[in-house]
Amino acid sequence: DGRGGREYSTQAIVKPLQQRLEQDEDVVCWFDVGGGMGAGQNLKAEMEEGIRKCTVVVVFLSDAYVNSDNCKREFDHAVRMCKFLIPVLVPAARGGDTRFGSAGGA
Repeated sequence: DGRGGREYSTQAIVKPLQQRLEQDEDVVCWFDVGGGMGAGQNLKAEMEEGIRKCTVVVVFLSDAYVNSDNCKREFDHAVRMCKFLIPVLVPAARGGDTRFGSAGGA
């Protein structure tokens, strides 16, 4: 199993990766937006369940990610569950390039 990152400003990177893993590599991904979470669901419980079921957690690290309380809880839970972690450093956007999020937040 794999896991996509939480932070919304990196969706342009995460969604294509998730789709490729699921379609081309037959890997099951849980992503807390775009189908992983529904309206009215308990974010904390769903996040914990998603991490509990996975083997590997891919963390897309950006300024907004490290400043998000939910992302910190998600990361802490993955560490407590002794999951394999793959960190991906997401650089801050430069000029008009918004492909990689922004240093100002999600």
